[in-house]
Amino acid sequence: MPAQDLTELFDIVDVDGNLTGVAKPRGEVHRDGDWHRSVHLWVVFETEPRTLLLQRRGYEKDTNPGKVDVSVAGHLSAGESPTDALRESREEVGLVVTPEACEFLGVRRSEHLSPHWKDREQQHVFV
Repeated sequence: MPAQDLTELFDIVDVDGNLTGVAKPRGEVHRDGDWHRSVHLWVVFETEPRTLLLQRRGYEKDTNPGKVDVSVAGHLSAGESPTDALRESREEVGLVVTPEACEFLGVRRSEHLSPHWKDREQQHVFV
């Protein structure tokens, strides 16, 4: 099974995060450097001492393979809201997380360019 579906549709946004009405496949978005949306969830266990969950990205990923990353991260599929994308928590680390259990911290603009891809995201950050 591939690490990502390069045909998955993403909504394209402008540099300020406004929807443009255009959706494109993941592979084209990262090839062309289009702005798109993602969700980042930082999982903190309220034990003593408090513990932050991190994960290592799969070595087959198209962006940043094998790197240590935020607890949960994923793209918003076309038509999804940031809270819909919290589904990534179950998919990536097996935790069922509801929007009510999270605190929204804000939106972060992130731009990473490499010779092989251009990743420009509006990251919706939760803890």
